[in-house]
Amino acid sequence: MNITKNRKTELGYIFLYSTKVLEGRGARTTYTDDSELVWQGAFGNISAFQPQTLNGEPVLTYWSGTISTSGYGRGSVQILNQEYEKIHEITLPDGNRHLQTAFESAFPSYIDLHEDAIIEQGTILVAAFNATQTNLTSLESTESARGDAYRRFVHTLDGSGTSQSDPWDFAHLNSIMRIYAIDKNGKLKWTLVGPTRGDFKLALGTTFCFQHDVRIVESMNSTVTLHIHNNNNAPFSEGTHATVGLLLKLDFVAKTASPERLFSDAEEVVYA
Repeated sequence: MNITKNRKTELGYIFLYSTKVLEGRGARTTYTDDSELVWQGAFGNISAFQPQTLNGEPVLTYWSGTISTSGYGRGSVQILNQEYEKIHEITLPDGNRHLQTAFESAFPSYIDLHEDAIIEQGTILVAAFNATQTNLTSLESTESARGDAYRRFVHTLDGSGTSQSDPWDFAHLNSIMRIYAIDKNGKLKWTLVGPTRGDFKLALGTTFCFQHDVRIVESMNSTVTLHIHNNNNAPFSEGTHATVGLLLKLDFVAKTASPERLFSDAEEVVYA
């Protein structure tokens, strides 16, 4: 891997997982910002390799498991210490949840591949899918009065909705952190929605869709700054869009979303 630096970079390592997901071939790798390899893990079906903090200590986390052709998975989250030793494996077994999936076989854990997040008091957020039969007659795009839709939950896939093996994905969960705020009484305070704006007026260059890895960088009384991996590039999108990183500032008084920074390379455009 060659890295060209046009300006001073932040100190620290670069964490990558290069993978061919449908072939089960991929590896976790750590590089310096001068492209020197620090560490490489074993090959396998790997996703969401990232540094996090658990109980005040730095750790590495990643997902491993089985991936479907529709872009979701069934697996577990592995947590490594600073010596790259596995100290925890996070699983979500079926138990009495009676989870239904598009896969024909059962799995020891049903955590999705997209993302996980360790938060306060050693709690980890993960995503999972459940194919749930429901009435879809109000949706023009579905072909049957009753069908299966994916219900998203934290402890969706594009489909026709005509069967459990091809459920309709009404809310594909790419990011474990959603862009909305809820008050202490459980009422929705605001939302930020890329295509439709939500409660904010989007400035030029802030439109996004199919976002990944949403994180709050700074939170003040009247503003919040967050970063987004804007992955607005799918067969059902309007046109082809480059994949970029966005740093956005939300102003709760003016109700605006403004770009603080755009992360892209005009010479090597990425379409993920």
